[in-house]
Amino acid sequence: MTAPEPDGDSNTLGKVRAPADSYARVHPDVLADPHLLYQLLVGLIQHTGRFILTVSTMKSEILLWNRAAERALDRKADDMFGTAMTSLLFDVPKGRVSAALEAKARAETWSGIIGALHSDGRLVPIRARIAAILDSHAQPVATASVAYDMSEQISLDADLERSNQRLGEFVAATAHDLAEPLRGVRRFAELLAESGDWDPEPAELLATITSQAAKLDTYITEVLASIQPN
Repeated sequence: MTAPEPDGDSNTLGKVRAPADSYARVHPDVLADPHLLYQLLVGLIQHTGRFILTVSTMKSEILLWNRAAERALDRKADDMFGTAMTSLLFDVPKGRVSAALEAKARAETWSGIIGALHSDGRLVPIRARIAAILDSHAQPVATASVAYDMSEQISLDADLERSNQRLGEFVAATAHDLAEPLRGVRRFAELLAESGDWDPEPAELLATITSQAAKLDTYITEVLASIQPN
């Protein structure tokens, strides 16, 4: 038995086909052994690490629910079979889920962030890619989704934002503390230079103090501007 080749804009394997960009080659020996193919697919589905894999009918009844989905939402596969996938999805942000369902109804691919309902009632943010599985007549028979839990990433992003805010506050306070005495030094040097006739050497030193203080004051101003929110 030989592996099927791409057919036009789609790929056919038995009576099921998928968009051309999702095409994957399978060794002929695997296709020739249904038991081996089954083991391969089960292993792939169950050992995908953090990636959540689900398949549901066009009526949204769940047919496949892997271990990553069980861990992310604390919902066992046996309890999920036949459950409506739409009962688990909520707007994050508003309008995203409805767009996903509309794309599903049109057998289109959709990707974005949605909220999945955890068993404890909280919403788990997930980034998902949802696509229709088509039969040999290009009619949608099911919907497959690949997703991952973004909770940790969102938490890390929030920690980073808080750290950046504290750093910005520290830099602003330090720059302010440096700027005030610096301006005093600059002004004092200007007053000394204006107070009388100086020999060339001290006059040059005063001019250097004034110009260098002005440059440093400019640097501090630029630092403050760089940490201000847009």
